[in-house]
Amino acid sequence: MCWKWKTKRPATPGYGFIIKGRNLKVGGTDESVGVYLINESQSAEKLPDYQIIKNMPSELIIQIPTGLLVGPYTLRITTQWGHSSKKELKEPRSVEIPLTLVNGA
Repeated sequence: MCWKWKTKRPATPGYGFIIKGRNLKVGGTDESVGVYLINESQSAEKLPDYQIIKNMPSELIIQIPTGLLVGPYTLRITTQWGHSSKKELKEPRSVEIPLTLVNGA
């Protein structure tokens, strides 16, 4: 699976964040499928489905949860979506993107 992405960094808690690329669509039945924000201490927060605003193969728009501390994070996208078939992939695939959260003020 090939991943490509482009983001406009940084991100602000409580606001939308756009990720553009290829093969980004989040889908599948495995428990690990989803979008995660991982802080420096490796604590991962899985975004609820309603915070995935747009879920397309070439673009994801997510809402960054409020209450997160500013600083460096890793954005992990895990999916079983298979772009060339109607069947989901047997094993989930993930991509990790470095991300910095900043104050919106």
